[in-house]
Amino acid sequence: MTKYEIMVIAAAAAVFVVINIVMWSIIAAKEKKVRRKEVQQQRITEEPIPATSPVPVTETPEISPQPVKERPHIKRSDFILIDDIVIVHTDERI
Repeated sequence: MTKYEIMVIAAAAAVFVVINIVMWSIIAAKEKKVRRKEVQQQRITEEPIPATSPVPVTETPEISPQPVKERPHIKRSDFILIDDIVIVHTDERI
């Protein structure tokens, strides 16, 4: 093997190592996040709910609906459809 072939193999190995480090770092972070959520969920289900005094219910006066304001600057006649766009998803190649 020549010197350059060995350098190419070494560069490929270095790239492989870097990609693996990044990939496993992401996987470890996701698993850590899932574990935190599980622990938090267990704490929520294990802790008893403290007894509190009931909240007094006050009735709110009904709000009369206000009419929707018309926008005179926007008219249906101003909207003109120029082209129809149809998107079809298929596995076939053209």
